[in-house]
Amino acid sequence: MASVKLDATLRSESGKGAARKIRMAGSIPGVIYGHGRQPQSLTVNARETDRLLQHIAAGSTVIELNLNNSVARTLIREIQRHPFKRNILHIDFQELVAGETVEVRCPIVYIGTADGVRNEGGILDQIMHELLIEVDPSSIPNHIDVDVSALKV
Repeated sequence: MASVKLDATLRSESGKGAARKIRMAGSIPGVIYGHGRQPQSLTVNARETDRLLQHIAAGSTVIELNLNNSVARTLIREIQRHPFKRNILHIDFQELVAGETVEVRCPIVYIGTADGVRNEGGILDQIMHELLIEVDPSSIPNHIDVDVSALKV
């Protein structure tokens, strides 16, 4: 299970105007919610978040949010992006609770070259790129390996 750290700051203002000011200051507005927790508005650094998202599978990597001297283990549930610029407009984090299962989309990684592709000129078409699994937060896999070397496609 991969885990990364990200600094966040709680915020009190909400709405379109407040979100625009936050974005102009180089941050991203967001929210954290979870079992037994009231949704709380927060901000994260835009540059740090962009850099982080380039190196992780966003939906299946546990993110430890540092929220005003407390740490919350979370998953990214939704990322809203600008339709043309593709910069992040808003992020939703779901807090993880130990002992409760959570649904995550886990990337599928094909291992090896199919025998039919290598020897018989076949084509391996990857239709599914991720799999929805229900798992305990402490054992979320980074990816699911599928060995295709024995396939006769």
